[in-house]
Amino acid sequence: MAIDFTMTEKGLFAETTTQPPDPGTVPGEISSYLEPVNLPKCDANNPEVQFIRNNADWQTINSSSKRIFCVSPGNYKSLGNIKLTANGTAEKRRYIILNNGNDTHPGKLNDSELANYKLKFKASYWTVDRCAIINDGGYVVTMETGASYNILNRMYTRDVGSSVSIRDNAHNNTIQNSRFEDQRDPGYDGSVCIQIQAWGTNYFQVHNTKVINNEFYNQNDGFQIVRGAVSNYRTAYQDGNAEGTIVDSNHFYKDVPYMENAIDIKCGSDNPNNPVIISNNYMWGYRQHPDYVPGSYGPGVSAIQGHYSPKNIHIINNVFFDCETAINIGSNGPSTGFDKGFIGSVIKNNLIYDCGGGTRTRYPLKFSSMRDTDMSHNSFVNNHYKYYAFLAFNGASMQETYFRNNDICGESSEWSEEKYINSNHSAFINSLSSNTNCAKIYNKDLVFTADKFTNNPRVITLENAIEDN
Repeated sequence: MAIDFTMTEKGLFAETTTQPPDPGTVPGEISSYLEPVNLPKCDANNPEVQFIRNNADWQTINSSSKRIFCVSPGNYKSLGNIKLTANGTAEKRRYIILNNGNDTHPGKLNDSELANYKLKFKASYWTVDRCAIINDGGYVVTMETGASYNILNRMYTRDVGSSVSIRDNAHNNTIQNSRFEDQRDPGYDGSVCIQIQAWGTNYFQVHNTKVINNEFYNQNDGFQIVRGAVSNYRTAYQDGNAEGTIVDSNHFYKDVPYMENAIDIKCGSDNPNNPVIISNNYMWGYRQHPDYVPGSYGPGVSAIQGHYSPKNIHIINNVFFDCETAINIGSNGPSTGFDKGFIGSVIKNNLIYDCGGGTRTRYPLKFSSMRDTDMSHNSFVNNHYKYYAFLAFNGASMQETYFRNNDICGESSEWSEEKYINSNHSAFINSLSSNTNCAKIYNKDLVFTADKFTNNPRVITLENAIEDN
């Protein structure tokens, strides 16, 4: 399982306590997408500083004479979602800062050292540092229409419904350096940790959202771009444009029986020059748990799910391991109007390691009905089940879709086109498939640190997972 790392293939990866240098993103650099955060001091002599020590003090939050709010530890949940209506500027942002005498990440603090509060952004240019919420349903933070250029930095949630909801026309917002753990009702359809959503009938726009360097542990869907139902469920769907969304350098993992996906993409970008980017993430543990009982909740066996014909999705340079299916791209059928999986997309330079197999004999990668999509230069290493790589459903329509220069190094030294791709090849229209079998020498361990934002960081080693250039 994801926590204990009890594997069917002995020795594929191991856990140690020796700490290497923090590797940052794959292959080892700090994410270039992080927003700089320069926190002002909680200085009583600064007239722009307001100290918040009780519920009544929150009444000053939108004061024009204050812009730095220093919050003492305490439980402020009874106030509901506190509305932020006063705008900052790019030059003079407004701040909410935990004021508890240290600068420790809230994922490492005792509950008594945290400030528990919920927010509703109806304003722009706020930076919120070390916000926490524990044991609460509903939405912890919402970015309402027009709320833009806000930063949630070092956030911490535990046992909550949904952590962050970003609504129509809320642009350029960032969630970074945060930890989200043990979502309430894991596996329940509709529970999403961070979501771009705009339930209704109108076409929605949410641009340039960034989700950077966070830890998602046991979240039903860690991140989702939602396509809301316009009328009856699965008959008509709201369309939208989430161009410029970046999900980079995060960790997604689970070890509970009921779950859905690390990332669920139902809507993409209408602008090919500003795609949705999913890059440099680690995703693991998306296998059926031995305690899973079939029913209304899902088993969580696919790390990335893509459906409802999202456009311009770039899945690049990620690491998937210990998943039944790393990437599952499916259509929802012509009757819904979404008969393609991905359109105009790229799946490139990903490592898919020790995936496939499991209780349902899953393929490491599954896809159907893609158009104008390039899947190239991915490495499939030590995977399981009879094709070890990918499955295209029989009868799937692959138009201008390219499967090339992927290196497939599985449990067998034998290789042939039909062995690795199961499909009705006549449905491949102007498509190309040209891959290799163990062309690279995978003799170098991939080492990274998990649970960085807790008091128990773990070093995980994927043995012989990458090429020693």
